[in-house]
Amino acid sequence: MVTLDLVFDVEGKEINSDHGYALYSSIAKKVPEIKEINCGVHLIRGVPVGRRKIRLHSNSKLIIRLNHELVPKFLPLAGEGLRLNGETIKIGLPQPKLLKKAENCYSWIVTIKGYINSDTFLDGAKRQLEEAGIRGECSLLKRKNFKEKEEEEKSPYVRRTINIKGREIVGYALKVEKLDPESSLLLQELGLGGRRKMGCGIFNPVGEASNG
Repeated sequence: MVTLDLVFDVEGKEINSDHGYALYSSIAKKVPEIKEINCGVHLIRGVPVGRRKIRLHSNSKLIIRLNHELVPKFLPLAGEGLRLNGETIKIGLPQPKLLKKAENCYSWIVTIKGYINSDTFLDGAKRQLEEAGIRGECSLLKRKNFKEKEEEEKSPYVRRTINIKGREIVGYALKVEKLDPESSLLLQELGLGGRRKMGCGIFNPVGEASNG
């Protein structure tokens, strides 16, 4: 079995940057089977424009990571409109894209139930990697221009949240480096943590982040 990304063109103007849950819910109305399917839904890329919104552009895509045998279930999305927090995006035709082996991979946000503190979160992530047989060096992404002396009480790491039914779920940007080819593909296939259908725990080669 082959895991791949099913990449749909997207047309629209602006959407909330925190759109993972809304996107999953909207897809589920068109493809109810997604609730039972093992898959991941990438966050849609866009240009930040303030007010926690992003503007869509020519490289904005709806990407679903799944087993190739499940592709037919999502083909009906082509030509449909999806409502995301009051905004509508139109879904175009899909193209399959095979996963690439990469030594270094990155996830925009990883959430692990019960882990909020950065120290314990990293331990939990490393444990999941080990249990999955993924060999690589895991670390939290550091905030740009962080000054330890001036911000002693703040975390130096990129901490993000996802809103699910009014509840803020805490996660962190995570990178895994020095991956061997097999581990690289396995990490991209399995991901880390939960809520993969809402954009969390999905890994891409560094330089191909799933949002922004």
